[in-house]
This record gives sequence, structure tokens and C-alpha cells, in this order.
Amino acid sequence: MNKEIKRIVGRFLTAWKKKDWVKMAKYTQSTWRGAFHKNNARRLENWFGFKNLEKWEMIKIEFVGDACRDVFINIDYGEGIKKIRARIICETGPYKPDIKGNWGVNPISCLKER
Repeated sequence: MNKEIKRIVGRFLTAWKKKDWVKMAKYTQSTWRGAFHKNNARRLENWFGFKNLEKWEMIKIEFVGDACRDVFINIDYGEGIKKIRARIICETGPYKPDIKGNWGVNPISCLKER
């Protein structure tokens, strides 16, 4: 399971680095995509576009619930390391957390840096 979570987070971060907002939106959680379905890519660009992600390192994955994990990530914009905690949710559809669903990043959780 952690392998799948690492894969999803890695693809989300790679899309961020490449500023591929459409692809980045594909790796977000179902509930978030459903709530903002008309402008997902534009919203991600507004939130993350001014941050030039150079590299990252996933530090640890923390169990929150059967269908929820927190991934602690060191990110680097070229001006030193910042820390974020990305919440990853497994859902079968919007507002339906279920371990039989698909994992996705809640992008709002990535906005707060430490």
C-alpha cells in the first residue's frame, strides 16, 4: 500500500515540478476534483505556479486511518528546504473514503509549509 501512495505522491510532485497542472489534477483526491471540476488545473496553477519546485524527498508516511495517510515531504525551491505534510485519501468517489478506491493527494494540505 505504501508503494502505491509513494507512486501517487511522486507523480503529483513531478507534475508540480513540470508545471503540468492538468496532470497534477489527475493525482488529487476524488472529493477535491469533484468540488472544483470546472477549473482544477487553473486552481492548482494559482496555488502552486509561483513555486518553482526543484526537488523533494518523502521522509515518512504516517497512518491516519484505513483510507488516509499523511506523507511528510522535504521540498526545495532552491532557497532552502521547507517541509510539507500531504494528506492522501483513498476514495471510491467524492466523499466516499474506502480502501477499495483510488488514492489521491489533497492539494490544500500541501499549501502549509513549515
